[in-house]
Amino acid sequence: MVKTYSLKKNGDEFITKHFRVREIACKDGTDKCLGDLVLFDKLEELRAALNCSKITINSGYRTPAWDKKSGGSGSGFHTKGQAADIKCYGQDGKIISAKTVCCTAQDLGFNGIGYINAESSHVDTGGRVWRGDETIKVNGVYKSVPDFYTYFKIDAPHKTPAGATSDIKTPLYPEPTKNLTLGDTGDGVKWIQERLNMFGANLTIDGKYGAQTFAAVRRFQQDMHLIVDGIVGVKTREKLKN
Repeated sequence: MVKTYSLKKNGDEFITKHFRVREIACKDGTDKCLGDLVLFDKLEELRAALNCSKITINSGYRTPAWDKKSGGSGSGFHTKGQAADIKCYGQDGKIISAKTVCCTAQDLGFNGIGYINAESSHVDTGGRVWRGDETIKVNGVYKSVPDFYTYFKIDAPHKTPAGATSDIKTPLYPEPTKNLTLGDTGDGVKWIQERLNMFGANLTIDGKYGAQTFAAVRRFQQDMHLIVDGIVGVKTREKLKN
């Protein structure tokens, strides 16, 4: 849902836990701001998955005129409040590679993802799926990227072979009794990591439900024809026990 804000009245208000209205304001000083709540929920997921200390928004909402001045069409997703150009920072304060950000955003299911440069990425919730390298144009159009892992030569989380079953039946950690997902910690997460490794994943069993565990769960769910949401509930646990 896209909401309309006033920079003057709502600038210091939080859209979600870590993002304020003023962060999405158009750089031309326009008071009106548009922000898609789905986009900011996804940014919170990205922040958790990458264990960011912060995500800065270089460009959020744009007026049509500012969008054109910024190299856009004047009617793109920035003008609808559905896009953000971002930099992600790790807990050490260093910028996380945009290649890593693009791969993680792909795992999280952002509709649109663009590699802007080594430090910055574009993400959006527009009504189409698009992946691209904005450093390269082909016939005036950004180069299409079917899969960022392949494009950047980064190893993707392990894919579970069709019909695969685990070869160890007795886990070292207790099975969780509640749904677990990004940001959770503890022995229940260790059980998930252990079981995924039994199916061929290569996760560190540290009890932290981070980006790699999230991506591995989503791929496992996809391979097992489950709902792909990254949440380990009853059905996913049952498949992990087989």
